[in-house]
Amino acid sequence: PNDAERMGTPSYMSPEQLYGDRDLDIRSDIYSLGLTLYVALTCQQPLQGEDLETTISNVLNVDPPDPRTKVPAISEAMTQVVMKAIRKRPQDRFQSPKEFLDALASVEHDALNELSAAGISWFGKIFGGRR
Repeated sequence: PNDAERMGTPSYMSPEQLYGDRDLDIRSDIYSLGLTLYVALTCQQPLQGEDLETTISNVLNVDPPDPRTKVPAISEAMTQVVMKAIRKRPQDRFQSPKEFLDALASVEHDALNELSAAGISWFGKIFGGRR
């Protein structure tokens, strides 16, 4: 689509959305949400280019770097969830919001168990104290 037909922020749009596919489904939204999660975790938009053309090219052709290159404390499990959500091909992403949410819930559950085993509450993890 031309710029006048394009709705949204290109750096957060799924590749299929930028290609102008008319049969978009929930997996396009999962991509955008996954990219938003990536940015929330790293405080960096990995696909934003210097101009619109570069940004679109990045979304279509560049895989974002592992978020742990920006924030090493991000867990392997969270990295896997985020990176699956932002895969280029819709069939390689989570296929439903429930599947995405279940994966995030699993990451949260595992993280809380690790903190508990270490004697640290989630509050303590955030603010630096122990139980």
